Amino acid sequence: MNSLKLSVLSLAVLVGLGACAAKPDWTRKGASDAEIEKDWNECRRLADQQTGVSRDDSRSGSSSGLAEYDRRQTASRNKAVVDACMRGRGYFPIR
Repeated sequence: MNSLKLSVLSLAVLVGLGACAAKPDWTRKGASDAEIEKDWNECRRLADQQTGVSRDDSRSGSSSGLAEYDRRQTASRNKAVVDACMRGRGYFPIR
């Protein structure tokens, strides 16, 4: 594997790990941190089910441009489901 591909792969892994460990950036008046995290995790599970994503999936995947495009599209759909779920529960993004 050439150094550019290795660098891109390493960056993708680091970003992915950071996303898994990220704290939910949502708020709702009167909601405790524990409640926010519980709802966020439930919304993430729902999104994973709807988009076919598994947080425990350790497959490295293909490094082709088409495979990368597919991963980005799936991640975008996953985020949209989480966002809709959280908004449906009365949360607003902190961002």
